[in-house]
Amino acid sequence: MSKEMFLDNVLHMNTGQKHRPHIKVGKDVVEEEEEEEEEEEEEEEEEEEEEEEEEEEEEEEEEEEEEEEEEEEDSYLFEETVTGREPST
Repeated sequence: MSKEMFLDNVLHMNTGQKHRPHIKVGKDVVEEEEEEEEEEEEEEEEEEEEEEEEEEEEEEEEEEEEEEEEEEEDSYLFEETVTGREPST
């Protein structure tokens, strides 16, 4: 009789349970830790991607604002050059 069978029989005689609850040992623990590490890495990668996207959006918005300011400045200078006076605002 193996050790596990003996322990199962003792458990059954003492408590009425037919099977021992699954006890995580060695291989199971390592596999579970690896899965948790993989999940954490995936979450970190997703967060980094989101941050990069946000930074790109902010850069695009800044570029658009700069372009708008340049256009306003160019139209101001054009009006000043054509009319010879400062444009009214």
